[in-house]
Amino acid sequence: MTVQALTHPQTSDMTLDAYRGFVARTAAAYPCLGFEVLDAPALPPRFALLRHDIDMSPQQALETARIEADLGVRATYTVLLTGEFYSPFEAGTRALLQEIRALGHDIGLHFDAAYHQINDDTQMDDALIWEADILSRLLVDDAGPAKIKMFSFHNTTPFTMSCRASHYAGLRNAYAGILQDACEYTSDSNGYWIHRTWDAILAAGHDRLQVLTHPEWWHATDAEPAEKLCQIMDQRIRDCWDGYQALLRRGNRINRTGLPLNIDKIEAILAGEEAARLPSLWLAGYHGIAAAGLLRSLNQAGIPLEETDHAILSGNQGNIASLQAAFVAGLEALAEQGAQS
Repeated sequence: MTVQALTHPQTSDMTLDAYRGFVARTAAAYPCLGFEVLDAPALPPRFALLRHDIDMSPQQALETARIEADLGVRATYTVLLTGEFYSPFEAGTRALLQEIRALGHDIGLHFDAAYHQINDDTQMDDALIWEADILSRLLVDDAGPAKIKMFSFHNTTPFTMSCRASHYAGLRNAYAGILQDACEYTSDSNGYWIHRTWDAILAAGHDRLQVLTHPEWWHATDAEPAEKLCQIMDQRIRDCWDGYQALLRRGNRINRTGLPLNIDKIEAILAGEEAARLPSLWLAGYHGIAAAGLLRSLNQAGIPLEETDHAILSGNQGNIASLQAAFVAGLEALAEQGAQS
C-alpha cells in the first residue's frame, strides 16, 4: 500500500451517477473480490477490493449497494456498533443492513479500538469476538446469524496501524500488512479524496487496489461534505420525529405540543411538502425560521393573508403569543386547502 499523506484536491464529483461510473470502470479492469484473499497462502495477482465503512449513513450505503448489485459487483460493507450517527439496533437500520446483505455483499465489522481503550492484542481479540457476535446476531435471517468474517479499524491510531497480522480473533483484517504492502489504496475520508482520486488510481493501472469509500459522501447531487453531513443529521431528526408520531398513533395517544392544532393530521395532509416540516421546526424553537417558511408556503399556495398576520409572520411586529397565533392560523389554512385539493 503505497501512499502519501496528502489531501488530494477535489477533481471529480461524489454523486451516485459518478459512483456508478467508477464501479463500472473498476469492474471492467479488475475482478472485484472480498477479503477472503487473505485466506490463501499468497494474494491473487490482480484484484480490486471495494470497501465501505458505514460511519454515518446506512441509507446511503443501501444506495451504493444497489448500484453495485445492478452492475454485478460484490463489495464489503462494515458496520459500526459504537458510533454516534446511527444504531444497528434500530429496526429501520437493521432492515437497511439486511437488504445490503441480501444484495450479495459481504458484511463486516467496523471496529473502534479506542472505544474499548485497547492497547494490546489480547484485549483486541476479546472485543472483536464480542462485537462480531453482536453484529452476527443482529443480522440474523432465515438462514441463521450473519457470518461476520472481517473487520476494519475505525479512526486508525498508531496502535491499530501496527496491527499488521492477516487475522485477529479469526477475522480478516482490512489493514493487514500484506494488503498495505501489495495494494494501492485510496479513501474518500471526510468527503474528499485522501492520497489520490479514484480516477488517478485507476489510471495508474496497478495490479491490486483497495478503494475505501464512505457512503455518506455519495448523494444524488453533489455538495460540500459539511452540507452532506447536515443533510444526514437532518434526516435522522425527521426519522426520530416520524417514529415518535407513529408510536403515539399505535398507542392511541395524544401528541401534546402546546399548539392548538392536530399536528398529526396537518402533517398527513401536507405530507411531501416543505410545509409538513414546519410544526417540528417551531417546536424545536426555530420560531422565526418556521414562520418564514410558512409565509413562503402561503404565498406559493396563493392563500391571502391579512396585513397584520403578514407583518407578524415577517417578524416586523407582535410578540411570541401573536406569532404563535398567526403561525397556527396559517398552518390550518394550508391544511384546509390541501384537504380540498
